[in-house]
Amino acid sequence: MKNGHEFDVIEDTLNKWYVEIQYNLKELNERGQITDMQYHNTELEIGALMREQYKIYGHLKENPLYLFARLSLNMIAKIVHENGFLDTYAYLTFTELIHFTPDFRYYNDRNFIPLAKTWMNVISKTKDYLISRGALDTDITTILSKITPIIEELVTKINVERGSQSLIDDTTKNIRRALISALF
Repeated sequence: MKNGHEFDVIEDTLNKWYVEIQYNLKELNERGQITDMQYHNTELEIGALMREQYKIYGHLKENPLYLFARLSLNMIAKIVHENGFLDTYAYLTFTELIHFTPDFRYYNDRNFIPLAKTWMNVISKTKDYLISRGALDTDITTILSKITPIIEELVTKINVERGSQSLIDDTTKNIRRALISALF
């Protein structure tokens, strides 16, 4: 019997599936076809199922920010595409067009925490891209109103992770200091 790695489901495919599901779920909620409670419950269940898929296919990373950052870029590319300003929904194409290329190799390190301001630049870079494509102010406002909360959530996660790491570092230093003091 084959294991997950042998099926050759690449990470980008899982990302597209996950973003497609999230996007359609959000659309259903915004149109009032499902309640907020149904939306949040379904989102949690789908999240658990998709994390299991990433694990099965060997694409689950130790860094808690890795998947969320990749999915955030994919969702922004999807939003820009659905609004008619990206010919194909491909996050790599999108990141090249907005001149934003995060180096995800570093995200393999459990302790790597990106800079929040780097990710906040995605908003202005997307706006610049939309202007270069001749988007109307109303289109730009609509798209930015959808992507800004995505980036803000990622930045919040980055800041929480950075704060957690600082807290752990300080606690570890204090414990070491106390142990050394107790020995001497």
